Amino acid sequence: MLLLVAMIAGGCASVPWSTLLQLRQLDEQRWSRIDPAEIRVRVTLPPEFVVDAEGSHLQVRLDTRAGSSQSRLQLQAIGQHRRQSPAGLLRDSRVEQLTEYRLTDAAQLDFARLQTLAARGAYESSDIEVKVRFAETPDDTREAELTVEVQLFAADGYFTLIDAYTLQLDAR
Repeated sequence: MLLLVAMIAGGCASVPWSTLLQLRQLDEQRWSRIDPAEIRVRVTLPPEFVVDAEGSHLQVRLDTRAGSSQSRLQLQAIGQHRRQSPAGLLRDSRVEQLTEYRLTDAAQLDFARLQTLAARGAYESSDIEVKVRFAETPDDTREAELTVEVQLFAADGYFTLIDAYTLQLDAR
């Protein structure tokens, strides 16, 4: 099994600057207004990959003056479809698989617990990671392009967490 960690990090070239700026604006008041039922994760991969939803999750770390708390929030697939990607200056159009996830009911409750901690403990910062586990990868594939998008507010739509990151798969 291959485990990929798509992390928010200033040095990660696949994280758009606009995302880093948007996440810097996630203060205590915006954090408290997130409706856990609106949180979505969208993963785009080549169509021959199968994501293990049970092994994939959203990980959120909350830092307050009272300390840090971390939650592993389980994802549940709510839709999947194939689409033709647009051609770009340096790449051809291709078929890709887009899968959308929401937080499970238990994960929504856990997120609400983090919101309560943020309100009580003088919010300082938060980190969001998406961990994707594959159930199946093609035997002859050595690399694949991954895009991860996250929605915190339905009205704001998705923002790109990881943009067209090339995964290097282990040789089997």
